Amino acid sequence: MVRAVFFDIDGTLVSFKTHRMPESTRKALEALRGQGMKLFISTGRHELLIDNVDKSLFDGIVSLNGQCVRIGDEVIHTNAMPVEDVRAAVAFVRKHGVATIFEGWISYG
Repeated sequence: MVRAVFFDIDGTLVSFKTHRMPESTRKALEALRGQGMKLFISTGRHELLIDNVDKSLFDGIVSLNGQCVRIGDEVIHTNAMPVEDVRAAVAFVRKHGVATIFEGWISYG
């Protein structure tokens, strides 16, 4: 029995052409919720960078490729890289001149 459904953003929830979620997608999500499904966003993005989806339609978010999992307002899982690994990655990209973006989740509690 399916109890939860996970959705990527780009090309799944949001059109590549309009960069918005079509009304038909919203209706489909509401229909799933009406069947008792829990709905989740699952993305490589940081949650703060999700700006083209109505997050209130979802029960939770799996962000940063699983580094942070939130249900409602509660963070239930984090899996940050060890500091030593981050330092090694930074040293590598600096040494080799590799353009890089590091994203992460920080706990304030």
